[in-house]
Amino acid sequence: MSFGTGAWRESVLHLYRDILRTHRTTLPRTLRILGDKYVREEFKLHKTAGKQHAVPFVSQWQQYLDQLRRTSNLDDIGRHLSTEELETMDVEQRSQMGKLKKEAESIGARDGKG
Repeated sequence: MSFGTGAWRESVLHLYRDILRTHRTTLPRTLRILGDKYVREEFKLHKTAGKQHAVPFVSQWQQYLDQLRRTSNLDDIGRHLSTEELETMDVEQRSQMGKLKKEAESIGARDGKG
């Protein structure tokens, strides 16, 4: 399927919906809230991305969805990024990862208190 066509947009929308649906059936409430927020923000930011950014973006989110679907134990959700993956991130991506980490830690701290 060609980038930028109606079929491309439909496949990206389908991926977006599948991720949110899988969050509902797989993640506990606090992780789902955080995950849904992050997914919405990222897909919104990449809505007008060019092919250079959109194709790897979709590929990474598909890998995430596949991993989430294979996960039967919540302890297996997520993974540490390799040095190579971290090195390929630009400053904005690293900043986004830092924000996500802080938000996840704050949710964990709130849940631990309650």
